[in-house]
Amino acid sequence: MSKRTLTVQDIMLMQRQLAAAEQLNNILGQAVAEIGDAVSGIESASVEDKKVAAALDKIKSAVDKLEKEVEEFTMGLK
Repeated sequence: MSKRTLTVQDIMLMQRQLAAAEQLNNILGQAVAEIGDAVSGIESASVEDKKVAAALDKIKSAVDKLEKEVEEFTMGLK
């Protein structure tokens, strides 16, 4: 099995990819936080239409899940 050595170009590419991943993660994290704030301001109990209240609960769950995934991804970058 031959050993592969990293070139300067390989390292520079990995650094750019990591920087891009961090930037995308920051953008995604900010978007999730803003959506979470907006959705959390709406109480399901105050919505009279049961279908709308159920949809709102699903959205809240999806945002919570996405927020956790962003946090896990962030930990993986460090």
